[in-house]
Parts: sequence; structure tokens; C-alpha cells
Amino acid sequence: MEWHISRIEVEITTNMLRKSEWYVIHVVDPHVASRSGSQYFAAGVIIPDGSGGATQFSVLTEEQVLQATKEAMGQNQVDIVEALVLADMDLLLNPITVGGAPWQPPPPI
Repeated sequence: MEWHISRIEVEITTNMLRKSEWYVIHVVDPHVASRSGSQYFAAGVIIPDGSGGATQFSVLTEEQVLQATKEAMGQNQVDIVEALVLADMDLLLNPITVGGAPWQPPPPI
């Protein structure tokens, strides 16, 4: 299972992180299960640059933003998202429904 950040919004003047858009993907070939969402930082989050300032937008890493995002979500919410992805994958691997239109003729070969 992999977490990724697809996009962020940062205040230009303060370099405060205001929003991150995340997604989680789990692959069991050939099946793919995923969930996505947004994390808003109402008060803004400063990702330290190591010298007491804020990391500039252009040098932020996905790992830094992902860590801030998960911290803002809280471990309970992170666990829920991961459980939902695993449940989705379980349904792909072990389907409980079938769909289609069995009364239609099969497609031509």
C-alpha cells in the first residue's frame, strides 16, 4: 500500500501549507484499489527548513507533505483509510456480486 500527494496549496508569503490532496493505492496484480481525499490545514502548517524558517514551496518533498498530512489526519483516520482500501481489494479478489446482461448474445468473435 502506497500513500502519495498529488497536489498542494501553499501561501506565497508565508510558505504555510494550506491544503494537500492525497491518494492511497494498493496493487495485487491485476487488481488496483485506491482512495483519495484532501486535507485542509485551517491554521496552516509550516514545514521547518532546518534553520528555523519554513521550507520553500519549490523544495518541499512529497515525504514532508505526506508526514504533515498524516499527522493532521490523525492515526485513527489513516487506519480507517487503509482499512477501506484493503476491504476494496478483498472485494476485487473475492467478489460477492456479478453484473451484466445475461439475456444479451455474446459479442462476436
